[in-house]
Amino acid sequence: MNRDTERSPTASAGTPLAPRARHMLGELRTLCLNHIEPHIPALLDELCEQLFRRADQSFNNADQQQVLHSLRMVKHARSHIAQRFAAALDEQVENPGHHDLAPAIDHPTRGGLSLVDPEQFEEHVLLDEIAARINARASMPLFELGYRCAALMACSPLDPEELPLGPKALLGAWHEATDVLDLPSAHRIMMHRVFEQQLIDRFAPLYEQANVVLLRQRVLPNLRAALSRRPGSADTRPQLQEQHAATSENAPRPSAGTRQNHQWLDELSGLLQQRRSQQGKRPPAAAGAVASDQQVQQALDALQHLHWSTPRTDGEPAERTLEHIRQDLSAQLRQSGDGRTPTRLSRSQNDTIELMSMLFGQLAGELGSSPGARQLLGPVQVPMLRAALADPNFFVQSEHPGRRLLETLVDAGTRWLGGDDEDPALSRQLRALTRRVAHEYDGRSERFDEARREIEAQTRALSRRAEVAERRHIEAAQGRERLQLARQRARELIGERLGRGQANGLLRIMLNHTWTDVLSLTLLRAGEHSEAFQRRLQVTDQLLRLAETPDADARRELRTEIASGLGQVGIQGQDAWQIANKVTRQLDLPGEPKPAAPDTHAGSELPGPSNPTGETPVPAPIPSDSELAARLKRRPGSGAAAAEAIRRQPPLTPRTLAALDALTALPFGSWLLCLQPDNSMQRRKLAWHSPETGQCLIVNRRGVRCDGRNLRELARDMVNDLVKLPDHSVGSLVERAWQATVRGLRHWSAPMEATAENEEHEA
Repeated sequence: MNRDTERSPTASAGTPLAPRARHMLGELRTLCLNHIEPHIPALLDELCEQLFRRADQSFNNADQQQVLHSLRMVKHARSHIAQRFAAALDEQVENPGHHDLAPAIDHPTRGGLSLVDPEQFEEHVLLDEIAARINARASMPLFELGYRCAALMACSPLDPEELPLGPKALLGAWHEATDVLDLPSAHRIMMHRVFEQQLIDRFAPLYEQANVVLLRQRVLPNLRAALSRRPGSADTRPQLQEQHAATSENAPRPSAGTRQNHQWLDELSGLLQQRRSQQGKRPPAAAGAVASDQQVQQALDALQHLHWSTPRTDGEPAERTLEHIRQDLSAQLRQSGDGRTPTRLSRSQNDTIELMSMLFGQLAGELGSSPGARQLLGPVQVPMLRAALADPNFFVQSEHPGRRLLETLVDAGTRWLGGDDEDPALSRQLRALTRRVAHEYDGRSERFDEARREIEAQTRALSRRAEVAERRHIEAAQGRERLQLARQRARELIGERLGRGQANGLLRIMLNHTWTDVLSLTLLRAGEHSEAFQRRLQVTDQLLRLAETPDADARRELRTEIASGLGQVGIQGQDAWQIANKVTRQLDLPGEPKPAAPDTHAGSELPGPSNPTGETPVPAPIPSDSELAARLKRRPGSGAAAAEAIRRQPPLTPRTLAALDALTALPFGSWLLCLQPDNSMQRRKLAWHSPETGQCLIVNRRGVRCDGRNLRELARDMVNDLVKLPDHSVGSLVERAWQATVRGLRHWSAPMEATAENEEHEA
């Protein structure tokens, strides 16, 4: 009979439990909480660390701000997550069976169907996968716990998904506890993966101890013996005997993930053998004793503390590679032997060294344009090799401490070393740190973690300083853009009035070259609809006879307004009054006396130069219109020259227009690769740009403005391959190098597989 049809009604959700069952479930709840709650702070620390690394590696400002927002959310709510997790476990004990991870369905549509949020669905699928992996790792303890909990709850045996505090229930409690965090789907998935990495190895001991707790309370004390006597029972599993032996005292039990890693490493070893066959390399003769892991570690430890001369290739200095280290290791093993029996490396040790050599070679190729980062790899080759020989999971686990240090080191080198913006202090610190790791590594992963945290602290401080400098440059660029837009608006207003009015000679030059700047400055300070801006527009209309001709008093105020406006843009004293008098003389009535500049010694608003001698000043000669016009054209800071330069730019080709569209679509903070005078490609940050004006801000890694090109010029350089968009590949540089290494190995195996298929077909 099917177990679902056999299930007792008391197993259904909401059925009251017996006092003893509720008490025992309470003890299991306390056990679960004591196993998981102490690790939640470290889990959240790791999540914050990964979020910060992602923000630091973001290619655009929008993604970086989103990640930093998630980081702030986690830090703000971290004190409540443990409390919410405990409350969710209490709910599981009070209402066993309410831990379904299926995505919630909103209101159905008219046809009776409804849609599931894809992001929410992906999150719940991940939680189901984590629960399945926990089930695989703790299958035997969960199997026994299902029988014992069923005895407590007076129902048929429970599957792991139905246990009140099973993997699915605990993951449901974790999901409910973290639901308070308003994180994007990608960051929630990252959080659940961190949960799995930090806690998955603790579930099997947890459920074994839960069985011990129930066993002490005499809940099915003879369960194992009874099951072992009933191998043909429908409720027993064929692998029960094997799993029971594997979970006995002091017997290591490989997890599903460990078995999968071993299979992957075996596949890599096979690929290496096929590669050697394709290259015609024969395996070394099996002469001498195989060196033990301890002997190899001792030999490498000795190599760490030796000062080796720089290798040479064709008489030229060359970088020290893992092939040189292999030769030195073999020599060291021969020296450490008894002199009669040679000591050699085993096949697996040779495979590990060859894989590390390929990985570091691939990294060196990827870092070809970053010599500073490539130099950091040399000192850490021996410590990384020791870590890989001690734990081959170095190749398959991205969270391995050695892998994480290598990724952090490479990322710091590529981002902060090399080029004209290299930080000398960081360069010295990174080189000193790699030398320290090379000399002090003793096989403990804590050394890697300490070095990684030190590098991250240094790069975090650099990032903060770069952000402050970049923000100042962005604010300055936005101010320049506002000025440019104000000048553009002022030119439009002046141009429209010049088309309707009459202006020649000095008046036209003054309006185009100087009064436009006066209007721009007033527009920035007061706004287009302000009284001050409208008054200066009225001055323009009066000069062009577009408004009513003012009387004598109003003309004097007009000249004062013009002189005051000219003073704001750098034309002071007599020069301002001479220009004001010249451009308003056409408004004077016939027979009216010529206006004079105000007495500069009578407290005028526009004071002239002081005369300490007390002598009567000699009046300066009045310049001609052409001389005043030449002064206005030569005046520095005028926007007319910049506007004329923009108008004279050649039209854009279709390819350049497409490149310009691609640039304007980039979010703030995107990275570019720019060709330097020494033909190297350096990373530059497009910190800000304006499609409206075509202006942009390009800064280096330290947040300092380093390029004066605008968007149109950048688009032309993109067409000419002087500027490129970087490859936004997913994953770290070390991960990409490892994937390239594996692809290279599989490339060598493809011809052999094709040859074998052909021979089989011919046979």
